[in-house]
Amino acid sequence: MHALRHRSGRLRALTAAAAGLAAAVSLATPAVAAGGAATSQRNAGDWLARQINAQGVVHNGQYDYDDYGLTIDVATALRDLGGHGDVVKRADKALKAHVADYTTFGGVAYANSVAKLAAYAGRSGYKPGSFGGVNLLGQLKSSVATAAPIAGRIQDTASESADYANVIGQSFAVEALERADAAQADSALTFLLDQQCDNGAFRVYFEDDKTAEQQGCVDGAAGSEPDVDATAFAVLALSTVQGHDEQVAPALYAARSWLAGVQKSGGGFGSDDGTGAANSNSTGLAAQALVALGSCDKASRAASWIKGRQVSASNAGAKLAKQLGAIALDQAAFKAGKTKGITNAVTRDQWRRASAQAAPALLALQAGACRS
Repeated sequence: MHALRHRSGRLRALTAAAAGLAAAVSLATPAVAAGGAATSQRNAGDWLARQINAQGVVHNGQYDYDDYGLTIDVATALRDLGGHGDVVKRADKALKAHVADYTTFGGVAYANSVAKLAAYAGRSGYKPGSFGGVNLLGQLKSSVATAAPIAGRIQDTASESADYANVIGQSFAVEALERADAAQADSALTFLLDQQCDNGAFRVYFEDDKTAEQQGCVDGAAGSEPDVDATAFAVLALSTVQGHDEQVAPALYAARSWLAGVQKSGGGFGSDDGTGAANSNSTGLAAQALVALGSCDKASRAASWIKGRQVSASNAGAKLAKQLGAIALDQAAFKAGKTKGITNAVTRDQWRRASAQAAPALLALQAGACRS
């Protein structure tokens, strides 16, 4: 039933998962040329692997804490790119040992974190029902609301303050629940689909009032702004769903059309509604979503934009000579890196986050990695 049950990397698997949908809706795009992709992928993986320390985590030097969320992102990228299995295993061991540190605080279980870690565990070949001795799947199930008007929505548990769950967390929840054949999968899927705007994009935020009718995306309403990152995460989750074609296929087709419409002439994507300056995080996520949708030419253009912001032997200069493979957030960050290097905790964190989300998109440059 689940397209990602047997996989070596999310991007490769989603390519295959989306092939049938792409054919059904007549999405015809040319194959992507290789163009030196292997070196870019290898260098990106090598650089990301060095960001995980001996304890198996990415440590934030600016605020002196172990960033488990970013550790998940880096480990996911390494799995997608291939290689560095020892580093990934070290990260997995650390994540298992710190489940509560990542998913809870002050007695509150945060649904976004639970969903993200449960999805990561499942796609990595672990059982989310016993990850590090913790039943993440059970926690995720309990976070799914069962009563109207918020049935299917994930929510933070035992929280007396704000609920920080959002569409990105809902997307991870759909992935994890679908893979586990959980009873809550259908309602979670329906609620995620309700967050899609008429133009095909997905918004980030849910309705604040849980007692109000959950109308989903409403054009022009506060909190209903279309968002590239949320749309990409939703597409990646929906691409794992099978058996709901009447609901999912039209949603994916609409999302594909919207993403295609907001891609910039140079191939990059901005965040939010796509009108901002292009950045590697949003472009990387959008490229992966476009591969899942079989939109190979546009995915290749996005990946080429990312490659243009990646440190290579030909563009590193003296200051970035030891940072081959790293990916800058944008052109300004790349220029600053060439002038100053990656010398402090603030800039290193930005390069890490950009590289983790952008690097898997480089696979779209490899011949045969995307199927239209």
